[in-house]
Amino acid sequence: MPRPPVVITSLLILVAAVVARAPATEPNQRKKRIGLFTPSLPWLFGPYQNQMYQVSLLLRDSEGENYDICWTTFSSNIALPTGEYSIPDVKKFKQSSMGRALPNVTPPGDDLRLDHLTFLGPLDHLSEQGTPASYLNALASEYNLDIILTLFDINRIMPDVPLSVPVVGWVPLHSPHVTKSSLDYWALRSFHGVAALAPSAAIDLESVMGDVPPLAESFRNATDEAANRDAAMTRREADKPIKYAARSVGKVAVEFIPHIIDRHSLIQSAEKATKMLTFMSVAHVDSALDGKKQPPVLDRGQERTLVSGHDRSLFGSSTTSSCDFERGTIDSKTFVVLLQGGNYDGEDRKGWDTSVQAFVQFYNILRDTHAASANNDEECRINVHLHIHSMDSYLIESDANKDADAPAAVFPQGHLHHKRLHETGLPRHAYTIDIAKHAPHVVAAYKRRASVCLHPSKVEGFGMNVLECQALETPVITTKHTAMADYTKLGRSVPSRQSIKTPKNGYEMAMPDVDGIVNALMELYEEHVAMMSGHNGVAARAKRESEVMASNQWIDSTFSSELVGSKFVSLLHRAEIEFQHRSKAKQKVLQDIPTTGGYQLALGYHTPIADWDAPWTLIAPDGLEIKDPTALHRACWRMMMHQSETNVMALPVSSVQGQGMPPMMVKTYLVTGFQNVVSRRISLEGMAMQQAVKPQFLPQGLAVLRDESYDVKDEF
Repeated sequence: MPRPPVVITSLLILVAAVVARAPATEPNQRKKRIGLFTPSLPWLFGPYQNQMYQVSLLLRDSEGENYDICWTTFSSNIALPTGEYSIPDVKKFKQSSMGRALPNVTPPGDDLRLDHLTFLGPLDHLSEQGTPASYLNALASEYNLDIILTLFDINRIMPDVPLSVPVVGWVPLHSPHVTKSSLDYWALRSFHGVAALAPSAAIDLESVMGDVPPLAESFRNATDEAANRDAAMTRREADKPIKYAARSVGKVAVEFIPHIIDRHSLIQSAEKATKMLTFMSVAHVDSALDGKKQPPVLDRGQERTLVSGHDRSLFGSSTTSSCDFERGTIDSKTFVVLLQGGNYDGEDRKGWDTSVQAFVQFYNILRDTHAASANNDEECRINVHLHIHSMDSYLIESDANKDADAPAAVFPQGHLHHKRLHETGLPRHAYTIDIAKHAPHVVAAYKRRASVCLHPSKVEGFGMNVLECQALETPVITTKHTAMADYTKLGRSVPSRQSIKTPKNGYEMAMPDVDGIVNALMELYEEHVAMMSGHNGVAARAKRESEVMASNQWIDSTFSSELVGSKFVSLLHRAEIEFQHRSKAKQKVLQDIPTTGGYQLALGYHTPIADWDAPWTLIAPDGLEIKDPTALHRACWRMMMHQSETNVMALPVSSVQGQGMPPMMVKTYLVTGFQNVVSRRISLEGMAMQQAVKPQFLPQGLAVLRDESYDVKDEF
């Protein structure tokens, strides 16, 4: 047998050496178990579920870490019983031990990859009203989770105790700024990492909580007093306990991580549905795309514009002139204004009513112009049409009922499109109202068909519709506020008229400017007319193509799955490091309990607004004097360090003349929430008693209450 050439022999030796030096994979090495916590199951309605599912795939394929990926929800009507389940288990599940049925939940499609997920049933004490940090701790303990990633509105989190495992929140920030007087501040600071969905949000969060809270600075004077009482204690030694306490509260690892926008996939979906819609109704296309061979039994109010084969079809090929305002004819030149999104909010945060007002004004201007040009035998104006695709509140419940129509007693909670548009006097042929849950392909086709997406929300944490419209090369009109200002590249972002704030939400929203929106609609309409002007529209079309190209490059570079995946792996690692730092600092605090920084006094009939970092707030009437502040601060820090769920501590008192309730030590995060509703001390105390969990009494003899009106002194 001939000998192999020298080159090949050398290569074989080199390969053998590399293999010999490669580290062997430990077969029993435990994967890092991560819990993904969202409102619902990955295949049901909602952008949060869809985005978290895509992240689960990225974590599954991550080269940096080996994850065992779990999924859990807080929706009680589709919840599994406590336990761990594979996807075959979930599909076969009939009835939970807690009486919550699953057989009516819409099943996942066969093409959805779910075998990499373990589904976790929620614990018995889960509440849909909010998620305490103590629940996340219990969840981690029950299922041996090493780290948790959440995706839902931040006002759901209640930081009742320090988190016992690293937790990262993928957060839609609804306010332009987070202030210490907000509950959001305390919820966000409880996390070890925050993935901000918008660049402006990441900048703000980094400035507010990218470092430890300034407890050492805030309480420098008190520490100096303690040091002066003991001449042997140096300034540095006096500061150590409070600095460790501040480090145990921690800083937050902040990263800008947007949702994933797959532009090419969206375009393919839109084109597929558009072809089908030219010869089928929307209801039949939905049925076909869902894999159902039978035609739909109910169209549920499907309007004629959503059916092909006539001159008023949004997806037809009418030969009638689109200048006919009286008949509302629709053709390929018609300027279609799309309003699309969720409609399940009593405060109309998505700006449905603002959008309707703006379109009506815009339509009336064009109608008057059309009438004038017709009288002067001038070329008529291109027709316009309003297309509303609304996901109303009662439709969401259909997820738990195999998409069955909602019972008669289930009422909508959002904007009433039919009544509002009727009241405006807008001709019925000028608009389409489509209240239905459609296949994703149809949703994309709607955006692709539109001439402009009108989305002037009062607030957006991300704005999925805004991004998807631009990804489908359709310009948008938004409100220049929070994420919308960051993410409007193709279209117009209209400055708001003013800011508004409601007691219910407690965060700052924008008041969209109807006149500014009308002007933006008119500008984009004129561009549309110019682009439809044959040879004369060359310049207008070239300008739009340039804008679209720049928008496409920006979307591809900013919202790619590869970028999101790499950022998450990095942020999860940073959060684990931060968790370790807090844990070490906590041990230091337990060895040397701080004598300052544990609470802040809030005295008076109307208490001062809680904008401090002290974890506790002492609510009391005027005249309270602390006799032993050192002991009181120590008591507060001990309660925080021992993971106690106690959120209210009363100072015992024999009698308080005319005051009603004794002074109360309340966790500051609760006070910030209460002060969205009330300012009177007695009301705050009443709310604290209603929310009290495992209330306790502080030791006697810590303070004195001087009631000047009675000239008496009560010691307690």
